[in-house]
Amino acid sequence: MNDTNSNVQFWNHVLYAAEAIETSLPGEARSIALAQMVTLMEAFAEQSDPVENFEAFVVLRLCDALQHCLQPAEPGD
Repeated sequence: MNDTNSNVQFWNHVLYAAEAIETSLPGEARSIALAQMVTLMEAFAEQSDPVENFEAFVVLRLCDALQHCLQPAEPGD
């Protein structure tokens, strides 16, 4: 797959994630957001090189930060 196709796939996945989160029911939004972020990070981990693809690096870094923020608290915390 060439870089252009890979880039289009990445942005399509980001758009799909945004739409899935936006259209989720209020009680499901957190779990859907977490699942979408994990999917993006796993599917596009190879694009996380800031020198090769800075935009993907930034989005994946944001997903990682948000995932940590949205994780349910551990019992006893």
